[in-house]
Formats: sequence, C-alpha cells, structure tokens
Amino acid sequence: MPCDKRHDPRIGALVTLCGLNTDTHLKSLSGQYGTVAGPVSSDEDSCLMIHLKEVEQKAVLVPRANLCFLDQFIAHRASQGRTSQAIYRVIREDWQNPYDWQASANVFFEEVTQVIMQQQSANQLPNQMNVSISVYFGGILQDFQPQRFIGVRRPLQEEQLWNGCELLAGIRLALLHRSLYHDVVEANIDWDAQSQEEFQDSVKKVIMRAHKNPHNTVQVALRTHSNTSRFCELELLVTDTSDAPGCCILVPNEALAFQFDNYMKLSTSTMTVAKASRKVAQTVSDSYGNIVTCMICKKPFGMKESANMPCECMASVHPGCLINLCDRGKACPLCNEPIEPNAL
Repeated sequence: MPCDKRHDPRIGALVTLCGLNTDTHLKSLSGQYGTVAGPVSSDEDSCLMIHLKEVEQKAVLVPRANLCFLDQFIAHRASQGRTSQAIYRVIREDWQNPYDWQASANVFFEEVTQVIMQQQSANQLPNQMNVSISVYFGGILQDFQPQRFIGVRRPLQEEQLWNGCELLAGIRLALLHRSLYHDVVEANIDWDAQSQEEFQDSVKKVIMRAHKNPHNTVQVALRTHSNTSRFCELELLVTDTSDAPGCCILVPNEALAFQFDNYMKLSTSTMTVAKASRKVAQTVSDSYGNIVTCMICKKPFGMKESANMPCECMASVHPGCLINLCDRGKACPLCNEPIEPNAL
C-alpha cells in the first residue's frame, strides 16, 4: 500500500529486523529492534530508515520485506506541509484488551486527546492540530477512523470572551483611522439552527455577503458560552482541513471577522481590543489590491466597467465576461448557482 510521505503511518513504528541471513551487510542485525524513522520513497517495498534500539545512534536502511511490525498503536501529530511526527506509542502488551484492538484503540485515542487538550488549554500547543492513530495488529496496518474533530474549551472561569459591542466599535474606529468607511456588524449566523444544513446555509450567506459587499461591510462572528460547539464547526468550515489526516483537536478562538475572502481569527488570549481592531483594519486595507478584479477572468476593472452576477451573490464581473458566461450556460464561479442563457 503506497504511503503519503507527509502522513506515513509507519513513522515511529516499532519493528524487528528479520530474514537478513542472505544480506552480508545486515546479517548481524537480524532479530534486533528498531524504530521507523521514515521512508526513502513512497513505495512500500522500498527501504526504510531504521533507528536501532540496541545500538546507540545507529541508523540503517532496511528493505521493507525484512521488517516485522509489532502490534502497536501510534499517535501522529500532523503539521501543515510537514511530515507527521510520532508523539505516543503503546505496544500490544500494554493495551487495555490485547485481544480487542478496536476497543483498545478507542481507549488509546481518548487518552492521547486528553493529554493534548490539557496542553492546548495551558497554551503549550497550537490551538488547532490534527492527530491520527495508526493501528498495527497481526503485523498489518488496520483501518481505524477516529471522530473527525473535537472542540476543546477551557474551564468557564478561565474563559475570556469578547465584549461584542466594544470589539465592533474598536474595529469600526480602527477602520476610520485608515479612511475605510465600512459598516461593522455581528455576523448573522444561526447558532441555534435545528439542522446542520440550516447552520451551514447561514454560514454560507455570511461568506457570500462578504464577497458581495467587500467595500462596505465587515462581519464579526462572536463566540459565547452557549454557542461554542457550533463555533468550533464554523472554524473548521472556513479552515481547509480536507487533506489533513485523523482528528482535528481545536481550541476555538473568541471571534472570527469576515471581509471579502479574508477571515481573521481574533483571540482574547493573545490580543487586546485595540490589537484585534488593528489586525482587522490592516487586513481590510491590504485586501483592496485584490478586490477590484473580475470574479470570472480575475483581471482588473477599468473605469465604470463592472456588472453584477444575476444570482444571489451578485459578484462583480466584466460585462463581457458575464455575457460569455450566460451564453455558455455556466454556473457562477462564486456560489455555483446555475446561470441560464436568458438571465440577462
């Protein structure tokens, strides 16, 4: 089975070296224990770099066919764009039930996440990280899928939430200092939606409004004691974690600000109202160079050379690009709503 170099489940695995009797170079190492440091290539049958346990600072290249994987659980921490790191490992004799790997893996996952959550709550780890669990049973990598995400919150007495009115007023003032006359409003997200679809639809409307009125409005989603679970979902919706393995363990921020295609995380643990307001104003100011472009061809507008899409998002486009889009019956590139040929 080919392995992703960034998220290789073999890294950190405990192995024994076997079947090396015909290899004069490695023959003396047969039967020794080692830890997989990483692959030489993504091909499963290629050599792996093994750190030997009984030989200090000894690393050797061993063909995959000459490695026996012990039964074990390995927790990997995935970093954006970097190779996963093995952070915890438990061999079979220390499982809760050595004969039931699924039940034992769930216990191991809970123990790992509890440790990570405690470290996150103490600001010893990033507020968002992905953890995957590799399970070897019978020497074979098993398919173990933990839950997709866990939202972590600090004890209520330690939580410091934004004063919404104060934060919105601070952002408005910081924008005015840069001669940016945006309306700053609380994002109209349905935190109490009965269904997941209704909640996601309300988030979609906020994002579409950010694109529709980039010069006029900044929307701020505020976390409260009662909406924290949904706020975690919001952060995951606007953060691209689609290619990240395992479970995302998230300590939510206290606010998210939306403007055009920007979303800004505003945390009370690292920011004052003044600092958060300056961050939003700086991001809005910097975004102006990206706003005056057609949503279809991505080229700048000339003087009085813009039209709006005939759909809910009303994105700004060149009139000629809009005509071509309608003629071809294509969908809006922003909201994916079909555009009929007779829409103009």
